[in-house]
Amino acid sequence: MTGFPGRPYREELGPEPVNSRPVRSPERELDAETVGKLMFHQIIGSGLMVDLAELEITVAASPTLHRRREAWNVHAATADAYAPPNITRSGAGIFTIAYGSTVPDQHNVLTPLVFNGGTGIVLDGDPAAYVYNVHVQRSSPANSQVAVRVRRQPIGGGAWTHVDQRVLVVLR
Repeated sequence: MTGFPGRPYREELGPEPVNSRPVRSPERELDAETVGKLMFHQIIGSGLMVDLAELEITVAASPTLHRRREAWNVHAATADAYAPPNITRSGAGIFTIAYGSTVPDQHNVLTPLVFNGGTGIVLDGDPAAYVYNVHVQRSSPANSQVAVRVRRQPIGGGAWTHVDQRVLVVLR
């Protein structure tokens, strides 16, 4: 089976369940095929939707990583394959988060890290005066790198401007 954080496929989860005996009362019993489909679809769906990393960052001339949680790093290690990501600011409100191209799976085997994108929110903005937008996008060709843009617009209209803020970025 593909190691975590790889995304699961149905074929990797083994054979379809079969009934050990005929279903006697369909009104009271589920057959193995129905239970198997429900169970495996939930497992696969969870694997597709689970967050892979969550980072709290203050974007400034020198970005600060306050907190990080990664699905492959259950012991919060900080060395070798578990090193923190590189955060590079290229302008006000514009930065890149870059991890190594591989991370350890559940068997400690290095597995390609692929982000499909993410979301973000501003943590320390002024919601009475501004509307905020955090845009997270996978950077090509590096699948383990994302570009983030933080913008704000005065309430009531006006130009969007890139701003340095404290943000929470969630990567999938």
